[in-house]
Amino acid sequence: MTGRDWAGFSFTWQSNQEALDTIIQAYRIAEDKKFFYRVMVCIDGFYITHTTEMVAIPTQSGVDKFIPVYEPKHVILDSGIIRMALSGGGTSGRKYGL
Repeated sequence: MTGRDWAGFSFTWQSNQEALDTIIQAYRIAEDKKFFYRVMVCIDGFYITHTTEMVAIPTQSGVDKFIPVYEPKHVILDSGIIRMALSGGGTSGRKYGL
């Protein structure tokens, strides 16, 4: 799929600290109520994933201030689909109260 058709953001990074910071920022961008941008976070398959590096982890209260609570407005949950999915594979929907 070309970037023209995707209409979203693709983030990459060069260090573990950038990875942590970018993921936190990606949540805020993706959950913005004005735009609902698509966000894809990418990581290389060797250099960053196979190395260790000290990172500054932000406090939970700092992250909570930066990222507002997500309230999905466009989600429709059909319990019939859940029942159908749970009844397959030997699982009964009654086990889950459905």
